[in-house]
Order: sequence, then C-alpha cells, then structure tokens
Amino acid sequence: MVTFGLLWFLAAHLMESTVLPLELVFEHRNYLAAYGLLLPVVYALIPRNLASLQRQLRVLFYGCAAALLCFQTYTRSVTWSNAGLLASITVQEHPHSARAHHNYGMLLGTIGEHERSLEAARRAERLNPNNTGYTTAVLLGECTLDRVQPDTIERLRYKLASQPINTHTATNLNQLLEATVRNYCDGLDAHSFLKLARGAAEYAETETQARRRAAGFTYYGIALSQFPDRRSEAIETFRKAFDADPSNIGPLVAIGQLQASDGRLTDARETLKQAEHHNQRHITDRSSLLVRLEKRLERLETAQ
Repeated sequence: MVTFGLLWFLAAHLMESTVLPLELVFEHRNYLAAYGLLLPVVYALIPRNLASLQRQLRVLFYGCAAALLCFQTYTRSVTWSNAGLLASITVQEHPHSARAHHNYGMLLGTIGEHERSLEAARRAERLNPNNTGYTTAVLLGECTLDRVQPDTIERLRYKLASQPINTHTATNLNQLLEATVRNYCDGLDAHSFLKLARGAAEYAETETQARRRAAGFTYYGIALSQFPDRRSEAIETFRKAFDADPSNIGPLVAIGQLQASDGRLTDARETLKQAEHHNQRHITDRSSLLVRLEKRLERLETAQ
C-alpha cells in the first residue's frame, strides 16, 4: 500500500510538474497527488480487532482531525473570497515575491490607494528588475500621481529594447497608450510613448518568435500613427507586424484605418478585402475589427 501511494503521488505530480521554480500559491497541484500520501496512512489507522475504548479513541481522533481540516478549509475559503485579504496575506507570507507585490499594488490602485500602489510596484520592480511588466506598472503609478520620472521612461525603453513583451507588459502598455491619447498623464506625451515603442521595435528586429516580433512592431506602429506626418512610416511598420504574424489581422485593419484617414479609400478597400481573406483562414475571429473599418469606409464614401 505504501508503494502504491508513493507511485500515485509521483505520477500525479508528473502530469503538472516543471523544472522551473514556481511562486505564490499553487497548492492545487497537490490535491490529486495527496491521495497517494493519505491512502497508506488511513489504511494503517483502520481499526482492526480493537477493544471498545480503543475504538472510541480512534473515532474521537478521526473526528477531531476532520473538524480541524474543515476549519482550515473554511478559513482558506474566506481568504480566497476576499481579493484584498488574499493579496495582503500573500505579501506577508511571500515578502520576496515580485508578483505578490505587483498584484497587491494593482489591487491598491483599484481602491484609490495610489501612493501605496506605486510603492508596491516599485518594490516588485526591485525584486525582479528583469520583468518589463513591473517597470510599466511603476510608470502607470507615476502617471496616476502626475509624478513621471524621466529615469523611469528611459529605464522602460531600455528594457523594451532588450526583452520580449509579456502579458503584464502588454496590458500596462495599453493603459499607458490610452493615457497618452487622452492626455491623462502630463509627464507622458506622444513623443515619450514613441520613444518607448521604438525600443519595442528594436527588440522586434532581432526576435524570431512570430507573436513577440509582431507585438513590438504593432506598438511602434500605433505610436507613429499619433503623428500625421509619420503615417506612411506607421503603415510600413504595421506591414512588418502583419508579415511577422499573419494570423493577426489587427495590423492590417490599422493600415486600412490610416489609409481612410488620409482619404485613400480605394487603398483602404483593398486592405479590408485582404484582412477579410486572412480572417477566414485563421481560427481567431476578428470580425469586430473588420466591421468597424467597413462602417467607417461606408460613412466616408457616402460623404464624398
């Protein structure tokens, strides 16, 4: 029974294990595997030909153990049901985890604690300076408080030029872009965002993975499109993004939008047809982008 339990434990972990170290709470990986450890223990504790008093003591022991496990499960569910409590406890239990401080900072930002949110973001960046997403979170925090530091912009540009854009980075870059377009952040204007995006494009030139390469060019194209005199350069950059990853028609639609803005409706129609063709060939459906471009072209053609 001990051998069977050990093999069960190892086999269960083999299906979801990694040689890379994991952080924070990943206890769910033990749920199935734990049966292998508990099975021989329970088997050894099963009463066999015991006196009445011994049986009663066993029942009492099992009852107390079950009550303790139920209480622990309840307290855990209370923690997980409250995002604020979970984030704060995670930071306390994992003070050296960059992700824990990053998540805590994001939560603080949603409840208006912007000073503490920025402090948590800076702590995350210090703990893991190689993660570009944490640096973008710092810049977002500084934008919110209108205290953008030129050093932060330069530090982020350097990281974007040397590292791929991960999920955290993309999410934060989108928010920074919105702040730039809507003038929410006094210290981050279109020229500053262009500097950041140029760094991403520099990395894209050396990247071989399709989506990462496309992401760098896409952000640079978006930044260039904010300047009317650089739209032709933006179009060429978007073409690089599409060539890198033809499964994403977003850059093609962006090209069509720029052509429409320049009054080149015939070219925009051709670009729309190309985007529709590629949209049918790939699994990811981006029809909503096509609909928006189609409606805009219809309005412009009607106004002519």
